[in-house]
Amino acid sequence: MINEYQTQNELNPKLWIDGEFNNKLRVQLLKIARAFYKFLGIQAEIKDVTLTGSNANYNWTKYSDIDLHLIINYKEINDNAVLVRELMQSKKSLWNNTYPLEFKGMNIELYAQDSNEPHASTGVYSLFNNDWVHKPDSTIISVEDDAIHKKAEPYEYEIDNLDPYEEGLLDKIQKLKARLKHLRQTGLESVGEYSIENLAFKALRNSGHLEKLSELEKDLTLIQLTPKLEIKEQWPSGPFGKEHDYSNYGGPWGTGHHHKTDFKKGPGKTPTKSIGSGRGEEEKEDAKITGYKEVDEAKKKKSKIDMVLPRGEQKVLKAEDKDYKRGLLVKLLDDGGYEMAYWYDKPNKPYPVEIIVDGKSIKKDGKVVEMKFHPQDYYDEQDKDKK
Repeated sequence: MINEYQTQNELNPKLWIDGEFNNKLRVQLLKIARAFYKFLGIQAEIKDVTLTGSNANYNWTKYSDIDLHLIINYKEINDNAVLVRELMQSKKSLWNNTYPLEFKGMNIELYAQDSNEPHASTGVYSLFNNDWVHKPDSTIISVEDDAIHKKAEPYEYEIDNLDPYEEGLLDKIQKLKARLKHLRQTGLESVGEYSIENLAFKALRNSGHLEKLSELEKDLTLIQLTPKLEIKEQWPSGPFGKEHDYSNYGGPWGTGHHHKTDFKKGPGKTPTKSIGSGRGEEEKEDAKITGYKEVDEAKKKKSKIDMVLPRGEQKVLKAEDKDYKRGLLVKLLDDGGYEMAYWYDKPNKPYPVEIIVDGKSIKKDGKVVEMKFHPQDYYDEQDKDKK
């Protein structure tokens, strides 16, 4: 616990009227909480919706966030608390970036908190019950180390999970830095150096997260500002190239060596006959020139192969799921083996998942699975056994 300090002598009048929470605002915040719950896509029961942080205490400023916490039991979602916590952090980040809600200049931040976590804040107000869970002291406020960690943790998660290949990432980083600046300003203007916000900012700096954010911003800016060499057009030979484009062909693409499609004489090289007449010969001629062959649909239907994996390239498979964005990352390795991983929300990195082999659980939070390639002599032995 750090030093104690004195702050405001009343609760934020934008939210509180004579010590009572603004009832109209309370109803609106509960509506927002309900929308956030639907956004989470979970079945766990909402045990409470609480207001916490400086706006449920006496260290508020005009920049303070309205911190709304949905209290749920993580175990009702999954026994793997680490997995659920990461999911909730991811949903919090996605919601707050997608729906930047404000009330009288104060950001409304939402988070799904585990009911089994102890209360770190000295001020917690239940919007469900319209009453205090922990009533703060108007003269003295103690800041616990755990409260600092909880304030910094969502920013740590957001920085650690930035996707370097995401479109519009530079703008996202700049908005995140603006929020961090706002966070620190809030703390310094309220109680100074020892505010939760300022200490959380320092914790992010000490952990290297601020440096990581600045380095990524610098790299992206350099990429955007670096002059790019002009890429010359390269056209393939044959009828699909520039020298013999579509308009050089008979049929619907044109007649003769023109640059416009000419339909006046009718389609094909035999305009006086029916549309389909002579097309078979034309297709055979096209196949000779282009090297393309018509797909035998009958053979295609008989094949049980859905796709061919190129060697050394990671392929992203997405599940047919309306509620969640999830799927697999699959790669054919240079040695012939396979590397697989599960992804969730964004296919930028493996996501922990339980791994089961032959009906036996191997690991509860595994990320990458590799299947080895058997050498040729293994398959030779298998062929001998079949004979």
